[in-house]
Amino acid sequence: MKKILFALLALSFVSQGYSQNGDDTIVVIRVLEDIKPETVTNRSVASSPIECRYNMLTNMLELSFKSNLGAVYVTLENLTSGEISDFTGNSANGIMTMFVSSNSCYTMSITTECGRSFRASFLTGDVSYDD
Repeated sequence: MKKILFALLALSFVSQGYSQNGDDTIVVIRVLEDIKPETVTNRSVASSPIECRYNMLTNMLELSFKSNLGAVYVTLENLTSGEISDFTGNSANGIMTMFVSSNSCYTMSITTECGRSFRASFLTGDVSYDD
């Protein structure tokens, strides 16, 4: 249930991805860091060191790393089919690509070598939206 709620929350960001990109074949996916609550509240918005884009023409998911996070472990869960795929890469390369199925709903979990964790949820295929 928690994964489905997270997926629905992240899907609300998809329309913002369309507005940031003039080319409708590439969708920007927001990657959010799992942060443990602290006693002191940080009021500034931190940018994620990982950018994610989905290319609708090639069904490729691309992770771009803004900084070297070491080894990166990615788990993609296809909520439509129940398939789970694990990928391993190195952020020092700067980019990591993965093939995904079209017309599916995914949740992505990213864990770095130093223990930081990130999450994202997205739809693949032709996402319809109103102008």
